[in-house]
Amino acid sequence: MASKKPTKSPARPSSRAAQRIAFVASDTAPAHKALKACTRLYGNVDVSRADMIVALGGDGFMLRTLHAAFDGP
Repeated sequence: MASKKPTKSPARPSSRAAQRIAFVASDTAPAHKALKACTRLYGNVDVSRADMIVALGGDGFMLRTLHAAFDGP
Protein backbone atom coordinates (compact mmCIF):
# COMPACT_ATOMS: atom_id res chain seq x y z
CA MET A 1 0.00 0.00 0.00
CA ALA A 2 1.42 3.37 -1.02
CA SER A 3 1.65 5.94 1.72
CA LYS A 4 0.19 9.38 1.17
CA LYS A 5 2.47 12.37 1.48
CA PRO A 6 1.20 15.01 3.87
CA THR A 7 0.21 18.23 2.18
CA LYS A 8 0.76 21.68 3.52
CA SER A 9 -1.91 24.31 3.29
CA PRO A 10 -0.42 27.50 1.83
CA ALA A 11 -3.10 29.56 3.56
CA ARG A 12 -1.94 28.52 7.03
CA PRO A 13 1.30 30.02 8.33
CA SER A 14 3.60 27.79 10.34
CA SER A 15 4.03 28.44 14.02
CA ARG A 16 7.44 29.92 13.23
CA ALA A 17 5.99 32.48 10.79
CA ALA A 18 6.40 36.14 11.66
CA GLN A 19 3.37 37.43 13.46
CA ARG A 20 4.05 41.16 13.33
CA ILE A 21 4.50 42.63 9.85
CA ALA A 22 5.23 46.27 9.06
CA PHE A 23 4.38 47.39 5.55
CA VAL A 24 5.98 50.59 4.32
CA ALA A 25 5.23 52.17 0.95
CA SER A 26 6.94 54.62 -1.36
CA ASP A 27 5.08 57.72 -2.57
CA THR A 28 3.53 56.09 -5.63
CA ALA A 29 -0.08 55.14 -6.32
CA PRO A 30 0.70 51.44 -6.95
CA ALA A 31 2.66 51.19 -3.69
CA HIS A 32 -0.17 52.79 -1.70
CA LYS A 33 -2.71 50.48 -3.35
CA ALA A 34 -0.56 47.48 -2.36
CA LEU A 35 -0.20 48.89 1.17
CA LYS A 36 -3.97 49.04 1.60
CA ALA A 37 -4.41 45.50 0.27
CA CYS A 38 -1.61 44.03 2.41
CA THR A 39 -2.79 45.85 5.53
CA ARG A 40 -6.33 44.55 5.00
CA LEU A 41 -5.06 40.96 4.63
CA TYR A 42 -2.27 40.82 7.21
CA GLY A 43 -2.58 43.85 9.47
CA ASN A 44 0.21 46.38 9.91
CA VAL A 45 2.37 47.24 12.91
CA ASP A 46 4.89 49.98 13.54
CA VAL A 47 8.37 49.22 12.20
CA SER A 48 9.81 49.34 15.73
CA ARG A 49 7.57 46.40 16.79
CA ALA A 50 7.80 44.32 13.61
CA ASP A 51 9.26 40.86 13.14
CA MET A 52 9.32 41.53 9.40
CA ILE A 53 9.38 44.71 7.30
CA VAL A 54 7.94 44.65 3.79
CA ALA A 55 8.99 47.55 1.55
CA LEU A 56 6.47 48.28 -1.19
CA GLY A 57 8.11 50.33 -3.93
CA GLY A 58 11.16 50.29 -6.11
CA ASP A 59 14.72 49.11 -5.49
CA GLY A 60 15.84 52.48 -4.14
CA PHE A 61 12.99 52.60 -1.65
CA MET A 62 13.76 49.06 -0.53
CA LEU A 63 17.42 49.96 0.06
CA ARG A 64 16.51 53.12 2.01
CA THR A 65 14.10 51.05 4.12
CA LEU A 66 16.79 48.45 4.76
CA HIS A 67 19.33 51.08 5.83
CA ALA A 68 16.79 52.86 8.06
CA ALA A 69 15.89 49.58 9.77
CA PHE A 70 19.50 48.72 10.59
CA ASP A 71 21.11 52.13 10.92
CA GLY A 72 18.21 54.20 12.25
CA PRO A 73 16.56 57.24 10.64
